[in-house]
Amino acid sequence: MGENAKYDQGKNRLDLVFPSIIEELGKVRTYGVQKYKDPDNWKRIDDAKQRYTAAAMRHFEAWRKGEIYDPESGIMHLSHCACNLMFLISIQQEELIDTSKNEVVEVEPIIDIAPMLTPEEEKFTEILKDYDLVAKLTAAIEKKKAEAAETAKEENKEENE
Repeated sequence: MGENAKYDQGKNRLDLVFPSIIEELGKVRTYGVQKYKDPDNWKRIDDAKQRYTAAAMRHFEAWRKGEIYDPESGIMHLSHCACNLMFLISIQQEELIDTSKNEVVEVEPIIDIAPMLTPEEEKFTEILKDYDLVAKLTAAIEKKKAEAAETAKEENKEENE
């Protein structure tokens, strides 16, 4: 490579995110700030994971039933759904990284979606299992469970002696 080389292989390609999606998320966030008067209000919600999951599902189901726009905001239901998923992703990222140790920590799922999946969605989840991050997270969770089981076994053994 010459002096004009650019070493950006493997870097996050944010140029691949559709600008219209960012605009839609901006519409929902702008509406939320106007309604709640605080851009960080979403971070201080009690039971946030459950409530954002429920909100995302409500908007998604309204869309599935044929309603394109949310009657209150006039913004597309799918845009609201994407915004709720964005909040959930942010919450999940905070839970997955213990910033003091930079270790993956175990997080309990809030709902079991397996019974709700169509055969096509089940295939998609199987594909996701092939990705390295999912494998690492699964391994970390299994390791924590094994450690907890071993600790409980040792404590039980000590109690019986």
